[in-house]
Amino acid sequence: MQRQPGIIFSPGFTLIELLLVLVILGALSAYALPRWEPTDTTVAAQADRLARDLRHAQALAMNQGRTLRFDVQPPAAYRVTDGSGTTVTDPADQQAFQVSLDDNVTLAGSDTEFDSLGRPVSAGTLLAADRSFTLNGNAATATVTLSAVTGFVAIILGQFSQAGQSLLLDEEIQTAGQLAQERTEALLAVRRDPGQGYAAIPVGTTNEVLTGNYAGYTRTVTVNEPPVGTGCAVGATCKEVLISVARGGDPRAGLTLMLVDY
Repeated sequence: MQRQPGIIFSPGFTLIELLLVLVILGALSAYALPRWEPTDTTVAAQADRLARDLRHAQALAMNQGRTLRFDVQPPAAYRVTDGSGTTVTDPADQQAFQVSLDDNVTLAGSDTEFDSLGRPVSAGTLLAADRSFTLNGNAATATVTLSAVTGFVAIILGQFSQAGQSLLLDEEIQTAGQLAQERTEALLAVRRDPGQGYAAIPVGTTNEVLTGNYAGYTRTVTVNEPPVGTGCAVGATCKEVLISVARGGDPRAGLTLMLVDY
């Protein structure tokens, strides 16, 4: 075949070559990817491990070309077995592929098989609906879902652990402080406007229900005008301002300031 002048031919990959690469990657993921060994025994951490083990069992089924069963053993354990019901050996660590949950965490869910193509099945039939595995313990809940057909794994966290609640509270306090500071800066800016002063700030209470990124927060601003001699000098305009920010009705931040205009 003659090449046409001005045209550059670039060799590509054949379909067979691409399939071979995928097979090699699947083998490497099954043998070279170690299963995660957690030191954290929270529900969230153990749910993450279960999700990883589901993916690992799926990769093993594809690599070994056989059906493997993810066997839930209530109340707090699971394992991976072959067609004869024997617990398989995990090639990643040469140990039996079985896990017992820690710290009184319990597990509920249905046994699920992965066929040689990595598809979740039940008695050789593709799943018609997603499967859920629920972990409970220490006032926290997490659900690991396995999508039908694709075998995609996701984690849904329920109630927060104590550490998670603490982090959430810290974040709410920080946000509330920013909202209080924002209103303070707006009040201070009144005096910088030409012809304006703190006398323009009306006395009374205003309640703001915030929306958008701050949905759930409320900001209350109370302005009083203290009489002369009680912290306010003769001839000065004084406004005492109390700003409080709450989240879901619970106070998160507050500040008091005295605005003085001579």
